[in-house]
Amino acid sequence: MSSDTDDSLDARVRRARRALTDARVPDPAALVVMGTGLGLFPERLDDAVEFEFADLADVPAPWSGARLIAGRFEDLDLWLLEDHSLDDADGPAWHRAFPCWLAAAAGARMLVLGTAGASLTDRLAPGSIAVLSDHVDLGGTGTLRALGRSDLGPLFPDQTRLHVESLRNEAVALASEVGIEVSPAIAACVPGPHLETPAEARYWANAGADVSVQGLGHLLAGAVHAGLGALTLCAVSGRSGQPADLRRILERAESLAPAIEDLVLRLAGPVAEVAAARSDEAELA
Repeated sequence: MSSDTDDSLDARVRRARRALTDARVPDPAALVVMGTGLGLFPERLDDAVEFEFADLADVPAPWSGARLIAGRFEDLDLWLLEDHSLDDADGPAWHRAFPCWLAAAAGARMLVLGTAGASLTDRLAPGSIAVLSDHVDLGGTGTLRALGRSDLGPLFPDQTRLHVESLRNEAVALASEVGIEVSPAIAACVPGPHLETPAEARYWANAGADVSVQGLGHLLAGAVHAGLGALTLCAVSGRSGQPADLRRILERAESLAPAIEDLVLRLAGPVAEVAAARSDEAELA
């Protein structure tokens, strides 16, 4: 039996969930986490409700400065957050993926991620967008370490259904219709923040990755453990293992952010359908 002083993942999620319910924050079908910034996203939501995570004692330090925006776009009820998973903090690695479990406890069945990364192959040019078909966790994140007794997910979650193929295909098709270049890709999830060496870039490419993304492994591990499907859109802002122009890398990421935001919103209907289907599956399980 957990006490009110229990600091475990399950206890924190339970107490945070209760506080959000008391604050009348609407439940989501999807959690949307934007590493490229929120931009105009909040203004495009209907019936938006804002909540400061700083008001929740049970939100771990990496997310304590985040602003949660609950709202609706077309048929999709969502929670919107800016990515804080790389923020400095002590404590267990699961702290960095905490919103995944919290959103799942509130009813979410999908995680939609907007992020930025560096190309590992000539097939992905800087300035394009990648949609993940799979990932290789090369960061040694240990996000699920010490969660063997958690009731919020299985000891060995099934990774084969994490990246939702139907949504990936929808993203490629919709992007083509509006003239945006989007390509399926495998991500090397690497620790950060740091710039990789040329040898690291070659190693990740040899491991089968097309793009490297820092910090992404935490959120994907939390998502699969919590039972969320994932759709990840990545702004390809540079080339791994080459001399880095940080100003140009940031400019590319910022210039691609509106396209990723627009694509996420165009996918609201399909995301809502997948979330509903996964919710039905969970009820029958």
